Amino acid sequence: MLFTAETADYPVDQMKMSLEDRIRNGLEFDDDTYYVLSHVYTNLVVQVHSVVVTQKNVQYLRVWRARSFGPAKFSEEREESTYRITQEIFKSYVVPPDPRIGKAIEYFGKQYLLEIAVYDNHQEVLKTINSGDFLLLHNVHVGSKNKIHTLSIHGGGIADYNREIAQISADFADPKFRLFRRRCARMLEQVTNFENFKEFGTSKSQEVVKIERKISFTTTPANLLATCDTGFCEESGSESFLQPCQMDEDKNYIRFKNYFDLIAQVHSVVETKRGFKYLRVWRTMQLGTAESEKSNENTMFYVTSEIFKSYIVEPDSRIGHAVEHYGKHYLLEIAVYGNHQNVLQTLNSGDFVVVKNIHATQKSVYGNLTTTLDLHEGGTRFNRGIYLVPNNCNDPQFRLYQKTCRRMLELFTDKENFKEFEIERRTSVNHPHVELMNRSLPRVNIEEKPSEVVEENVPAESSSADSEDTMCAKPYSKIEIGSSIAVDYFIKRSKRPYHFLTHAHTDHTRGLDLTAGRPVYCSPQTALILPKIMGVDPKHILDGTICPLELMRPHRFEGFQVTLLDANHCPGSVMFLFEGYLIEEFAGGPVLCTGDFRADKTFMNRLDGPLNFLSEFRLARIYLDNTYFKLDLEFPTRKSAQKKLIKEIKAKRDKNIFIPLHRLGRESLLEETSRILKEPIIIYKEKLEIAELLNHFKKKIETRKSNRKIEVVKKEHNILKIPVSENSVIIDLSALHHLVGTRVATDEKREIIRISYSDHSSRTEILEFLKELSFESIYPASKEFTKNEMKTMLEAGKEFKLEDLDKHLSVPDFRKKRSNAIEDNVFCQSPDI
Repeated sequence: MLFTAETADYPVDQMKMSLEDRIRNGLEFDDDTYYVLSHVYTNLVVQVHSVVVTQKNVQYLRVWRARSFGPAKFSEEREESTYRITQEIFKSYVVPPDPRIGKAIEYFGKQYLLEIAVYDNHQEVLKTINSGDFLLLHNVHVGSKNKIHTLSIHGGGIADYNREIAQISADFADPKFRLFRRRCARMLEQVTNFENFKEFGTSKSQEVVKIERKISFTTTPANLLATCDTGFCEESGSESFLQPCQMDEDKNYIRFKNYFDLIAQVHSVVETKRGFKYLRVWRTMQLGTAESEKSNENTMFYVTSEIFKSYIVEPDSRIGHAVEHYGKHYLLEIAVYGNHQNVLQTLNSGDFVVVKNIHATQKSVYGNLTTTLDLHEGGTRFNRGIYLVPNNCNDPQFRLYQKTCRRMLELFTDKENFKEFEIERRTSVNHPHVELMNRSLPRVNIEEKPSEVVEENVPAESSSADSEDTMCAKPYSKIEIGSSIAVDYFIKRSKRPYHFLTHAHTDHTRGLDLTAGRPVYCSPQTALILPKIMGVDPKHILDGTICPLELMRPHRFEGFQVTLLDANHCPGSVMFLFEGYLIEEFAGGPVLCTGDFRADKTFMNRLDGPLNFLSEFRLARIYLDNTYFKLDLEFPTRKSAQKKLIKEIKAKRDKNIFIPLHRLGRESLLEETSRILKEPIIIYKEKLEIAELLNHFKKKIETRKSNRKIEVVKKEHNILKIPVSENSVIIDLSALHHLVGTRVATDEKREIIRISYSDHSSRTEILEFLKELSFESIYPASKEFTKNEMKTMLEAGKEFKLEDLDKHLSVPDFRKKRSNAIEDNVFCQSPDI
């Protein structure tokens, strides 16, 4: 929000605001307009880059907001008119920059940096901050001097002048602030090779100005890591090994999208019914402040008896009793992936372990928004791992922590009868850390300790292919990505701010209301024809309702970005590739929505060309067009199908030809056919109007006089309902007759010629497409699918792992299908099939 100097420096209602409301007000800062204004005052929320002193002893607070300031097209002009600290005027640091944040500015550009002159009493606050802290800057003056834009915070406090620099508490739970933190973290995760960052000709370790700094906590790499949410920390021998002992329980659990290190005692290791493995640890203290105990426990993910499968490492009875007594908020459950799972087999309950680079985030787990902890795949390169603390570790901090664990466990004398997940644990594991904490007893061999498995109430299934072909699941046709995004799914009650449309066929536009003023994002071609498709007069459509997005370039939204890719289906059809932290929170990585597509040779050649970047992604999900996957049948190319069409028309020179087609699609086919035959083709009004909007049928084609007519008529679900004259032939351009066989309509009184022509992918084409991609899971979105079909799709991925198969097959709700389910729906197929 901006205030003009001519009216007032600070509105009275602003002075009455609470700190929380002032922070929320600062989050409304308009980056795109501020820099062109002068003599205004604004509030903003920022992350600290550094604090410097110039040769003239002016102190500058340098901050960033993880985005450029002002429209990109003005970036060069802006840089020329913005005041910057240079080598010539730089004197020294008060607060040196975190190397990763410094490198981020160097990488993304100076337009991401704000440098604010700080005066008088506000300079005291600068002594208490660190690079990576989040601040509220209240009443920053945007000025102009000699046509150079400057930023200043003048003297005066909040009471008299409504000016302040305030640190934002880690437990400030405003959604917009969390969104801003995540944006900063996401940007920082893209920065590499930052260790040797230099600025002003010197490294970060250059002399820092000798001003007494009022630091509220000991500055260690671990602290800085937690503050910056960067996701990395550096190994430095034993010193790094001890850093996890400094973890702040009161702050950690609310820092979503944060990476942190942890030292803890093993409670147990379990496997869930979906095949996930969880390392369960405790730290002898609750996580978060006492006031937050209830909300913390309610939002943290915990393995329950409903999803528990078996123990990999059983809990020691006393540790189990301790967590049961103190509460679940004393327990951390960490999902362990990839190579780290090998370490789990070597652990015992009671071991002390260091877990490096745990990822704390919020995501949808079993339908609920839940705080989860993950240890992602990757070793020393990503500074991730599980490390056993030796029994003879003599570090004083570790010994103190070890002693605390021992004292708390001594309170529990009942070593037997601990029951969890309805399994009674009768014998305590006599582990050295648990029993005496200072005695080295023989380790328990995990192989001699069989896991106890809870019987699942699941009906037995045959493993044969025949059985798996009788189990069907419904398609994922309602594509909703988190609470923000919907694709080809339009309902009036939807509160999602972003609705995307892959193409304009009517089975994908159901529920779309262009008069409601709700934005819909699509390709430029779809945007051009959408009012005509929907039958809405453009004058009744509000500006900003239809939002065309250019193909092959990322478009950024709040919390995610989307790239549109040509789907090779019909004019304007696109795939959507979603990326960003909101997508990661929902799915765990990028999501590809194919929409309807044809992965023929033309499309696959693009995967080796402009679309080759797609094969470099590790996709968390693919929402896949599986229309014809049931057919183990090769489709002819469009070119060969066109040749057959022309051949059949030529062979029926004394017959009228009727070609049933939908309003959108196959325009180029008709143009080329007319040109080759040198005969006019009559097209019904609706289809012609849409085709002309797409610049088809505008070029004059040389034709000769003909005694018969070739006419494109509106396609009906039942081909027998198409009104045709006598002495005529219907040519059906479709692959539908392969899918439903004899149930396709026939008529002895009229001749029907069927030519296999498809704008969808065949089974072989889908599998060839999937072979080029790395993906976690597939969500067939067009037609019902069997368990065997799902297995075939998953196995096609280039990083498929057999051990993950059961986990993925457990996600869809497979049920025994009715014998004639497909045939019963023969006349309810999608309108473009």
